[in-house]
Amino acid sequence: MIVPRLTTRLVQKPRRPLDPAVWGDTAVVLPSRAPWLWRDIFTEESHSVSASDDGGSKLFLRDLFQQLPVAVLRDARRSEG
Repeated sequence: MIVPRLTTRLVQKPRRPLDPAVWGDTAVVLPSRAPWLWRDIFTEESHSVSASDDGGSKLFLRDLFQQLPVAVLRDARRSEG
């Protein structure tokens, strides 16, 4: 689950929390063995990771928060049972 904190410090009028400009290059850094494709269980959107400087991977918040200011992700390669 990815949830932003202290968003009132980030948002300046007239921007909204879902505005990609609010998040810029902010990303969640994942371990190197993390899945490369994730699916948000609320929006059903798929999100591919990008390479991070330390050899791991990352997901950009500007991509995750396009529809909702929260994301609950699961490995998109696993089928639901």
